[in-house]
Amino acid sequence: MSFAILAEMENVDVEELQPKKKKGRPRKKPLWFELFPVKAYMQRNWKYNSESQLDGNHKKSFTFLSYNMLCQAYARKTFFPYIGNAIQVIHWSTRKERLLEEFKCYNSDIICLQECDRYFEYWKNKFEELHYDSFHTNRTGSKPDGCAIFWRNTNYELIDCFSLNLIDIVYEFDKDHSEFTNKKNRFETHNVASVVLLKDCTSSTTKEEKVLCVVNLHLFWDPNFPDVKLNQMIYILIKTKEYLNNIKNYSLIICGDFNSLPNSEVYELMTKGETYLTKDFVIYHKDSSLSSYVTIENDGKSQKFINPFGNELKSCYNEVFKNEPSFTNYTRDFNGCLDYIFYLNSNSFIKVHGALEMITEERAKEFVALPSNRFPSDHLAMCCKFQVLE
Repeated sequence: MSFAILAEMENVDVEELQPKKKKGRPRKKPLWFELFPVKAYMQRNWKYNSESQLDGNHKKSFTFLSYNMLCQAYARKTFFPYIGNAIQVIHWSTRKERLLEEFKCYNSDIICLQECDRYFEYWKNKFEELHYDSFHTNRTGSKPDGCAIFWRNTNYELIDCFSLNLIDIVYEFDKDHSEFTNKKNRFETHNVASVVLLKDCTSSTTKEEKVLCVVNLHLFWDPNFPDVKLNQMIYILIKTKEYLNNIKNYSLIICGDFNSLPNSEVYELMTKGETYLTKDFVIYHKDSSLSSYVTIENDGKSQKFINPFGNELKSCYNEVFKNEPSFTNYTRDFNGCLDYIFYLNSNSFIKVHGALEMITEERAKEFVALPSNRFPSDHLAMCCKFQVLE
């Protein structure tokens, strides 16, 4: 059944339509009422900047999605014991269909997924059928997931791509420092980031070529390791800036699961251009480019981190809603805002035009927490619309 018909059933109690539970193997494909359009089923509406109207120099736009989709290997009853019907909610046979239909609903031109596993086995081919090309960086070690970027190949052409293995940050450390071994072990978290450089194929301009750089990242999860997250973030920023120094006319989007709340050092670095640590310092060797942006100050009592992009990175949701979401991750034991989409505001040919609102806490708690019968991940997708300034 089409989404247009399903949208007309917004007031229908979907639970009444559910079939009675049957024993045996789970069905291979979910029924139509288990698949959801964004507005009617998930109850999420778009909000647009009042000062950002698509007229004059703002005729073109594109939609951008960032989503921690929950690695299938982590979608287990042991991790989410409050899930009622595990077959409907987290079993791969049904969950892959629910995720795919959710991706389609956003109709995004660029899609960034964190915790993306089964990329070569399933997602790469599925997105190719929908006319998306892609690039994926798998986490190092034995981790099954990674960061994937998909772009509509009728709109964008890949110019370049590369991976950032955040474990490589240890090669920037001063090996002669007394804490080198302890710090090295602390930073072996196997996190990664994917970076692509895209050219807009739909542009008819004869002016200098404009390119879009997209960084999709996933920082370390542990709240007891803020120093690890902050150093991972500065590493990504510096490596991205060094790469872009050779490119003249670019715009930049940095998104993903930062595993950092709005009151964290990572968020302050991204939005204010600098931040400080008062303990757990990392000392970089003098030849490392990071040593220019990470310095010891205040007679050794603090360590300063400087964003190479200054304070010109803006949070899309904060720009549209004047605040970050109350939560982007909602489980029984934790809820908070961990995911963001940032864009470079200065000398850029893009500007955020709108964003998809988050669900209410009442909606999130409908089935105790996420993931649930309605939402296939413990995170919520973040979706924005950007203007392209001609």
